[in-house]
Amino acid sequence: AASGGYMMAATAHEILAAPFAIVGSIGVYGQILNIHDTLKGWGVQDMIFRAGENKAPLGMIGEVTKAGKANIQSMVDDVHDAFREHVVTARPILKELSIIEIATGDV
Repeated sequence: AASGGYMMAATAHEILAAPFAIVGSIGVYGQILNIHDTLKGWGVQDMIFRAGENKAPLGMIGEVTKAGKANIQSMVDDVHDAFREHVVTARPILKELSIIEIATGDV
């Protein structure tokens, strides 16, 4: 619960954690398992139907495209920006520091 724990704790007046707890990462990541090439090698053709160009830009069975990867990366970056803003709003003292330097995702 490094990032999630920190996000929850950011608004608290007091934080209680076990000595072995990892709380303090301000980072975001996204992960998608893609088996398109494996299925293609087995002769399985995927058929994906979308309503909207940006609906499900990447998925488990569809082809991975540069545009799809860029779309997902943009979403992850947007969430990271919102996370940093949440932390700065909840912890005003961090306005004096560079949240960009602090919010690296390191634990």
